[in-house]
Amino acid sequence: MIAMACVFFSTLFGHVVVVINKQKAMIWGYIITAVLALGAYGLAIPHYGIWGAAWATVFSEILILVATFIMVWKNTRFKPSLVLFSKSLLSSIIMGLALYALRGYHVLILIFSAMLIYALAIYALRGVRKELIRDIVFSRPS
Repeated sequence: MIAMACVFFSTLFGHVVVVINKQKAMIWGYIITAVLALGAYGLAIPHYGIWGAAWATVFSEILILVATFIMVWKNTRFKPSLVLFSKSLLSSIIMGLALYALRGYHVLILIFSAMLIYALAIYALRGVRKELIRDIVFSRPS
């Protein structure tokens, strides 16, 4: 799960690297990460087996996340907003707790409940604006 979270964000930053046309400069980050990851796998797997492989993967994904973030930050001065992230995280926790309480119900009820609870929580926490919801609901195809 840790590695997948890193993959998500490094992919996001990787797309920004393409948008700002810094792919060539980013190659060194990928090369260094690949060499260090191979070394980490070579050292960790013989001693720790599957756990060594898992933690070497986490290590390599963190490295590439840091490399892509630094490349984006150096070229755009982008700073992620922790406010929206915290609202999304809190909404997810609320949804998760509600789903845990409803765990005996049919999966379709759980899916609908999850969508509704998350939407209400993110709206109540002002994670989305009323105008955005109105624009989505009442938009017309062009």
